[in-house]
Amino acid sequence: MIGLNEYEVLWNIIKSASPSVDVAKNAYDGLLLLVKKWSGTIKRYKDLERFVEEHDELMVENGLLQLRVKSLLELNVWKRLFDEPRDFLMGVGKTYYPTEVHFLEEAIRMGISKRLPRNLPRGLVPGKSRIFLVHWATRRIFCVFRASIQLVVINDDKKRLVEYFLALLSLLKVCDASSIAVNTKKEVMQEEKLRYCGVKRLGAYAISVGDVHEG
Repeated sequence: MIGLNEYEVLWNIIKSASPSVDVAKNAYDGLLLLVKKWSGTIKRYKDLERFVEEHDELMVENGLLQLRVKSLLELNVWKRLFDEPRDFLMGVGKTYYPTEVHFLEEAIRMGISKRLPRNLPRGLVPGKSRIFLVHWATRRIFCVFRASIQLVVINDDKKRLVEYFLALLSLLKVCDASSIAVNTKKEVMQEEKLRYCGVKRLGAYAISVGDVHEG
């Protein structure tokens, strides 16, 4: 959805999920009223859960069951949006990156990508937390970057739903949508061929956006 603003993203996805333009317009108008009601008021994760309940009721009323977003709440990246940001230390192994130079060469060429655990640690806030990298061969911190989050999902339908949710979160002033990227497994296959560490699995990755600083 590069080049589109949040309203265009929402409209295009609603329209593609609707049997007619009239149904799409009714759902879109209802969504704008809901966003207006909640915008700037979501301060805690429980607030987000309540918004999602109202949102999904609206989608059911309009017959757009595939746009219910409650299933996305199983991704705990959304919980992290409400944390106080912390900095983290992650290791770079010598199996894939024999030296720091190997990692930095790839980082300059393609950006940093570090796999994250299924349950993101408390305080890892997309676009705000910094990650310091230590190479296990030298035990030296050699790099630091501000972490955005990349979600690798199974197919285009899941990607479209996450993009829709991100546009909502941006309009609700919960987060900057640019701090979370979403790609399908198929989309990252080409990238996998160019990275030393190989295959990306479904899940979350800390990625660099902007400058990478040597430590």
